[in-house]
Amino acid sequence: MNKKLFTIIQIAAFLLFIPQEYFYQSGYGGGGNAAGNPNTISRQENMSLIKGGMYKMGRLNKDNDERPIRDITLDNFYMDRVEVTYSEFKDFIDSEKYVTDAEIEGWSWVWRGDKLIRMKGVNWRHDSNGNLINQNGYNHPVIHVSWFDAIVFCNWRSEVFKKEKYYSIDMVDRVVTSTNKEASGYRLPTEAEWEYAARGGHISRNYYFCGSNDVGEVAWHRFNSNNSTQPVATRIANELGIYDMSGNVWEWCFDWYDQNYYSEKEKSNPLGPDTGKFKVLRGGSWHSITERTCEYTLRYWDYPKSRSNKIGFRCAKNYVN
Repeated sequence: MNKKLFTIIQIAAFLLFIPQEYFYQSGYGGGGNAAGNPNTISRQENMSLIKGGMYKMGRLNKDNDERPIRDITLDNFYMDRVEVTYSEFKDFIDSEKYVTDAEIEGWSWVWRGDKLIRMKGVNWRHDSNGNLINQNGYNHPVIHVSWFDAIVFCNWRSEVFKKEKYYSIDMVDRVVTSTNKEASGYRLPTEAEWEYAARGGHISRNYYFCGSNDVGEVAWHRFNSNNSTQPVATRIANELGIYDMSGNVWEWCFDWYDQNYYSEKEKSNPLGPDTGKFKVLRGGSWHSITERTCEYTLRYWDYPKSRSNKIGFRCAKNYVN
């Protein structure tokens, strides 16, 4: 059978038989601009409802911070099916006149091959090479955004759709003063939620990457990305209809990073340490040179105000009846 035809049949079968409860489409996200007109923003949510349950977080015979494997129990939650795109983030900037950390400080990190360059004048308006985004980049994941930029975006999305904000933010000192864990609004996924969703939730097929054991099927990485981010949802989705949790861009998570956190006792809806120096990143990126970097159990971290051409994010939110 023709390989292309076989792939189309596989995808059609997946969409036909996956339980419809996993697709929730009211709100914001998932592509951003109307076809043919990059200046027309489409505020339509594209989230998967992740049915909660217990799973084994981590992986044996990997890095020390992925062990010990522990049983984690999660409630239902929603997760963006794609990473937040440039067009979505532009909508936020245009609406709020928000100034990102990269704009305030006047630079962002740009990886070129194996060299990390502190490039002046680069911010969310720029692509992987530090050039201004053109229309072809509107459906790429936004990059050069900090953890703080991401949570301000989450609060704005909550305002747009009249949801209760998850974060209380001091915009003068640019810090989170408190969180409302019962809020209906948008937030970053916890590290435990992120891994559970990437695994495929309670219908996981136990792949090594998000949706396949073949990294090239599901991830944009160093050897297929042409040294750049790529449009969202152009690789194969995982069991829950979620894209790009392996590769394309590293994704900010809610949690502070702690190398030994997997030894802690918090195993029901864990939120991570109360304080820390770094925030968790997951998933690998277009720049990843090894398959290992795109495995969903791999833990990475960076300063909350850090940003680069390989870091983006997606949103989650609580399941509220």
